[in-house]
Amino acid sequence: MNTSGILRRALIISRGDLGIFVHEPISLGLLIASGLLLLITLAPMVRLGWDKIFVE
Repeated sequence: MNTSGILRRALIISRGDLGIFVHEPISLGLLIASGLLLLITLAPMVRLGWDKIFVE
């Protein structure tokens, strides 16, 4: 089963409540880790500016 199917099933079981993803410690840890990785990835864009990164 793909990720979107798993997400859909979790939301159906919880009746659409997104709080299920922050109540369990493992889910909260994975959400925090993915948020940090996203910030680390986007930090150079913010620091250097879009013009210096996307130079042709």
